[in-house]
Parts: sequence; C-alpha cells; structure tokens
Amino acid sequence: LHWLASDPNREWLTRFSLSATNPNSIVLWAHTAATWYVVTVSALILAREERNFLERRRHWLVRMPAPRATTLLLEGIPEAFRTDEALRSFFASLFSDSAILRTYIVRRTHDLEIKQRRLQAAREREGRASGSRNAQQQ
Repeated sequence: LHWLASDPNREWLTRFSLSATNPNSIVLWAHTAATWYVVTVSALILAREERNFLERRRHWLVRMPAPRATTLLLEGIPEAFRTDEALRSFFASLFSDSAILRTYIVRRTHDLEIKQRRLQAAREREGRASGSRNAQQQ
C-alpha cells in the first residue's frame, strides 16, 4: 500500500516507507485503522489470557497444601509493625482476625551468628588447650 500511495519520483526502497506516503492519501487512514485494529485485538487477547492465568493460579493455590498455601514472607516491614502482635493487628484490619492463623517475626540474627561463631571458636581453642594439657600430664 505504501508503495502505491508514495511519490513515484522517490528512491524505490524509500517508497515502502510510511514517510514517503502522500499526506492526503487514504493509505494513512488505512494504516491508522490497521494500527487500532492490532492494538484492540492484542488488548482483548491479553485480557482473555490474564483471566485464564488467574483461574489456573487460583486452582493451583487451592490445591496447595498448608502451610505453604497460607504463608507469607514479608521484607521491609515498618518499625511500627515489627512485633508479632502489631503485625497480626495490621493483617486483621485488612482481612479478618479469623483469617489469620498466626504471625511470627524473624528477628535480625546477624549479631547472633557472629557471637555463635566466636563461641564455637572459643570452645575449639579450649578443647585444644585441654587436650594439650592432658598430653603434658601423661
């Protein structure tokens, strides 16, 4: 279509371009209509596939066993909600209290891990020291 509606004096490859089409040509309106057709059909297909996906996802979630189906992992919880009770209260305001089985906040354990490693290293040093004392006594 662009070839037929373009200026015949243009280079042959350029005549395939929309920019070479005569501005008063009906081809521009056909191009616009075709574009809107593709956009509309694409949107309808996407909406249909989203409905299909959501239905499959719902079935998948319903068949999933507890506790996997009923567990949420949250990060970046605001300071005000970083207790078990506050978090439960927040979710109870969104859903209902009966919908919440339990809430549990995992505390920061980085410092605890460091202390645990230090304790383990101290115990190993103590074990080696007591082993060498036992060897010296014999």
